[in-house]
Amino acid sequence: MSDRVSPPYPFDPGSFASAFDTDLGRELWHFLNERSAIHLMEYASDRGRPAVEPLQEPLLERFEQEAIEEHRIRQMIGFMARQVLARSGYDPVTGGVAVKGNGLFTVGTLYRRRHDVPGRR
Repeated sequence: MSDRVSPPYPFDPGSFASAFDTDLGRELWHFLNERSAIHLMEYASDRGRPAVEPLQEPLLERFEQEAIEEHRIRQMIGFMARQVLARSGYDPVTGGVAVKGNGLFTVGTLYRRRHDVPGRR
């Protein structure tokens, strides 16, 4: 059984259209829609950690380091993570939270399941 969610949900690139319209952009979207990546983001979120924190090593194992270290690409990964987590019932709570790990990301966003966010259903 494939690790990918099939078919991948469409990505709304917003201001990242040019970065997404590349092989790397499309491959990153597929990566973030893999069950293992979704599980890592949900696990971190449920423990009060930035969603991108546990993705650092898998991203560096899968993609060329120089390409994904580009600032705009890292921003797009965060934007993609937001859409994936929204589909899984998570809402952003706080941005700019320090990320632990190898330094691919220095800050990230905290998410909570919708039922855990005051005033949200």
